[in-house]
Amino acid sequence: MNNEIENNKNRKEEILAKSRQASIDEGAEYAEMKSFRTGVIVAFPLVGIPLIIFSLVTGQTSTIFALVTLSFAFDAVSSFMAYRFTKQKIKLVLTVLSIVGTVIFAFLYVSSVLGWRG
Repeated sequence: MNNEIENNKNRKEEILAKSRQASIDEGAEYAEMKSFRTGVIVAFPLVGIPLIIFSLVTGQTSTIFALVTLSFAFDAVSSFMAYRFTKQKIKLVLTVLSIVGTVIFAFLYVSSVLGWRG
């Protein structure tokens, strides 16, 4: 019985030692992800919306296409990463739709900058 308790203590110490060596702080990792997501949610509207309004007022449609392209690209990557972890089909659907949006608006951006007329 004492030998079993000793083995459990040793196993616990080994696990703790490996965890310390890995130097992965899940709390810090979570805080970093949360702050990044909050930054994107707050910063993009604060900067993006005024840029879009300014572009509409001045007739610079290429800027709008560029901003929308970046938004769709960000959504595509975010949705795909969420799909990889959750395996929710809706995340995969959002990934595909965001990729389609990225391609469409990237084409609109390039055609606007190069002056292609359809």
